[in-house]
Amino acid sequence: ILEEANFFDAKHTKKMEFLFKEFLGAKVETEKLSFAKKHGVSNAILIDNDENNLNLMKEIITAIGFTDIELFTDSQKAWTHLKSIKEPDLIISEWNLDNITGKTLLQRIRSHGFRVVPILVATSQIQKSDRMVLTDLNILQVFKKPLDKKQLTMSIAFHIRQYFEPTEARTIERKIIRFLSHGDHMEVKSLFKKYINMETIPTHRIEFIKGLSLTIDQEYDLASECLIKSIQSSKHSSVDAMSLLSDVMLKKSDYQSSIAMMEKVIKISSETIEHYCKSADIHLQNEDPTSAYECLQKAVELDSDNDIVVESLIKHSIYVGDTEQAQQLLQNFAFIDKVIGFMNNIAVVMSQKGRFKTGVKMYEKTLDALSVKFKKHRAIVYYNLSLAWLRQGLMTTSRTHLESCIQEGQSRVFSKAEKLLERLVDAEKRGKTIKLNSNNNEKRKMKFIESNESNRIALLNDSTDHDVHNLLNLFRE
Repeated sequence: ILEEANFFDAKHTKKMEFLFKEFLGAKVETEKLSFAKKHGVSNAILIDNDENNLNLMKEIITAIGFTDIELFTDSQKAWTHLKSIKEPDLIISEWNLDNITGKTLLQRIRSHGFRVVPILVATSQIQKSDRMVLTDLNILQVFKKPLDKKQLTMSIAFHIRQYFEPTEARTIERKIIRFLSHGDHMEVKSLFKKYINMETIPTHRIEFIKGLSLTIDQEYDLASECLIKSIQSSKHSSVDAMSLLSDVMLKKSDYQSSIAMMEKVIKISSETIEHYCKSADIHLQNEDPTSAYECLQKAVELDSDNDIVVESLIKHSIYVGDTEQAQQLLQNFAFIDKVIGFMNNIAVVMSQKGRFKTGVKMYEKTLDALSVKFKKHRAIVYYNLSLAWLRQGLMTTSRTHLESCIQEGQSRVFSKAEKLLERLVDAEKRGKTIKLNSNNNEKRKMKFIESNESNRIALLNDSTDHDVHNLLNLFRE
């Protein structure tokens, strides 16, 4: 931090040298190392209606070491550009943009898969109704216009450093969530110990992090206990905890509680598109396409071009058998694997409910929607379909779909399909039967909170006695 202070204002060099020598027994680096380079960042996207503001922001982030900087006064052009590149290292955007508004654009950016990039907002005015959207989008900071050069420089540098080397509670929490999402267990373990030992951490945030880790570990009963405790102990609306609790209840096949929780989330944060799409997906899994469509209509009203809206529309179209609309939407859609995974999950659940033929129909509808140009994706569906038949012990039908998978050409399941086909052919020759288990994908447990069974039981007993249904009743009242 001292070296960074010296970088931003060289007049502090003598003071830095004294502090380094007095307290650290070292010499301060007087050579100006690029702040951005030190943290491994170089490219940034700046979006603002005013060229003067853009030039000021460019001057600031150039001074701290960013070298690849793109400026946009047209938000539509900015969006077109962002879709064509990999995730940038930094985005700074005006909220009240012309053409595509900042609220719409930044939601598109997150839905496009840019979940990691730090986003800062600079604006003269934020509506009260927009504040929940800013929170949902994980915006690091909102800068008030007119912009002050020195203050903005230090603030940007601070947030970048906190992003990579967090020392404050909120930024440590954000990094824990990032690591949990990417499965970096060792990093999470050390950060979590640091996090819970900070005196400023409220109980509801600790319980939320516990609930998130337990959800990833598939410990859904324990996760729901922590999340309920998080929601009840919070003085404010815990949208992230409610949304995650909805996920947990869905995993437990409690569709009504999952839906009710998302309804509460939408009531609190009605401008976030992702909430409506998530609700639509839950309704589909509950075999209620009508309610799903109602949610999607609200999402479409907010922004029909958002990737997550298009994704949910494709899922719905396939589910109801509207092949023409599904094919039309799929033409320019980049995240087809997500659709395939979702439809596969629905088919598996239907099979587990004893409605295997209905599940098979979902695979067939998915194949109908994927035109011949999507060979790699069709191969995955054929492979999943072959596994579904094999779980039923029907080797001949499974073999037929494996052959179709291989005929589609190279894909990420090509070698697995070949190996499985060899096993089936060999088993048939020897008069043997192969049948897959229904649950053969046990995830590796993380266990950075609970080290043994007694701790897990203690955690459960220490949690509130109210279950999620009582919580929902409180919401309704």
